[in-house]
Amino acid sequence: MTKPRKAKNRPHIKGRKRHIEPNAKYDFYGWIDGGCAPCNPGGTCTIGVILKSCAGQDAVFAYDKIIGSGKGFSNNVAEHAAMAELLEIIAENVVS
Repeated sequence: MTKPRKAKNRPHIKGRKRHIEPNAKYDFYGWIDGGCAPCNPGGTCTIGVILKSCAGQDAVFAYDKIIGSGKGFSNNVAEHAAMAELLEIIAENVVS
């Protein structure tokens, strides 16, 4: 029987918290969700995307849509599509 290995001591990570001041132009919070209903896989896939600025309380962008249904669609497909949509929104509207 072998002994479990000890985790390496990493003082640069342990207990350290980093605070970053928001930059009104580039700092955002993003939320995504994807689902497949009434059955998974094979149901109808929908996504939701919300993008908020750190500086303000209002959503900069809120979006939902049906991406497809049937064979080949699942909750995993929807989650990945939501992330791709968020990155596309950021690339088109935020990064200049």
